[in-house]
Amino acid sequence: MFLHEEYLKRHGVDADWLGYSIKGSLIFRSINPDRHRWVLMYFTQKGPDYHPQEYFITTSVPRRNSGHLNGHQREHRIKWDEFELWIKEYMTKAHKLRIVKDPDESELTLWEIFVYCNDHWFSTWGFAHKKMLFLTLDLGLPLEERTEFFKAMMEVMRNSYSKMYRQFESNMVTYKQDGWIGKNAKSLLNSND
Repeated sequence: MFLHEEYLKRHGVDADWLGYSIKGSLIFRSINPDRHRWVLMYFTQKGPDYHPQEYFITTSVPRRNSGHLNGHQREHRIKWDEFELWIKEYMTKAHKLRIVKDPDESELTLWEIFVYCNDHWFSTWGFAHKKMLFLTLDLGLPLEERTEFFKAMMEVMRNSYSKMYRQFESNMVTYKQDGWIGKNAKSLLNSND
């Protein structure tokens, strides 16, 4: 816990604060639900302790049938005090993307990306499994309903397609370890816990 967190807690002040993580990842998706576009962002803060640090950011746009989530990548180097502004301007305004904050939506978004990147493999499935697959991807359904279909799909994958299931799970681990799935929906960035 940081000193200012302890102070706020000790004095009973209920106020949100924005902390800058040393490393992490964010998931962005298109604002327009009819347009399937995603950007995955990984960032690391580097620099000497006695000097303002910089963020080294890698943005990745998934490619269809690539077999993995990392598609076209770009590197960015941003000063620490410009980080939040850069995300808001570059990602949300310039590219018309929004940050996926909800834990269930994050998981489903990564699933959509995984299906997109492995489209050819999924096309070989039988009708019964494809029907369930399409329900996990249907943006017209409520999030809760899609989540239930997703859980059922994970059981199918675990039992019938274990290699692809493990591949999807290994992609999920990256985001869970970085603390972005389900950790902090209130502010743009997580604090260092």
